[in-house]
Amino acid sequence: MIIPLDLEDSNTAQCILDLQRTAYRIEADMMDTDDIPPMRDNESALRTCGESFYGYERDGTVIGLVSYQLKDGMLELCRLVVSPSYFRRGIGRQLVDFVLCQPSWDLATVCTGSVNEPALSLYKSVGFQEAEELEVSPGIILTRLEQVKERSDRIEKTS
Repeated sequence: MIIPLDLEDSNTAQCILDLQRTAYRIEADMMDTDDIPPMRDNESALRTCGESFYGYERDGTVIGLVSYQLKDGMLELCRLVVSPSYFRRGIGRQLVDFVLCQPSWDLATVCTGSVNEPALSLYKSVGFQEAEELEVSPGIILTRLEQVKERSDRIEKTS
């Protein structure tokens, strides 16, 4: 079940931090780096990031989460993490689908490590297309993907 996450609750914030550190460790290893910004987050950074957080809960435990920002028709998927114990079970896709169902966006964007084939495959499977590669630090390459909402979707949402 997908639930909103309350960043003001210290236990919830710590759960987010623990989960994202564990999941991003896998991506960091793929990229041969320790320098993935979410791995350095703390509770204060989470509370002030301006993102909306939702978790995938199973048996009272959050095993995946997604965060996004929506501003002026632009939907930015900021974080998508799943506990490694639950990789390849469709949880990431459900979280992405949940975010893409949010109203009032025309363009959605997301970035991931260019070597993170599972993430790239997931985003492409839900309609994202590669837009550009960005070298954020020496040897650290991210792929930015975009999805333009289909016109019929925009009309249906506003009707």
